[in-house]
Amino acid sequence: MSEDRKKMVLLIPIMALACASVVGLAMFVLYHIHIAEVRASLGATAQSDAGLITAIIAILALLIGMVLYVRIGNPMSEQLETQPRDLQKEV
Repeated sequence: MSEDRKKMVLLIPIMALACASVVGLAMFVLYHIHIAEVRASLGATAQSDAGLITAIIAILALLIGMVLYVRIGNPMSEQLETQPRDLQKEV
């Protein structure tokens, strides 16, 4: 084998290893960037969903309060309205 041929045979695996290292490093960096972006996106989605759930719960609490006010308040107001009439009849 000539000297140039020996250099070429040694250079090919070295270049293949260098290329594989660069590709592996690039894939590692891109993978971590992608994971960070997905994590941020999921965090934003979770916060938006949490805000929506909170708003729905607040509206439901308000509606329940209104219903309870009407159910409890109407009989009490009717009783208070009839009480002076009953007192006038007694006097």
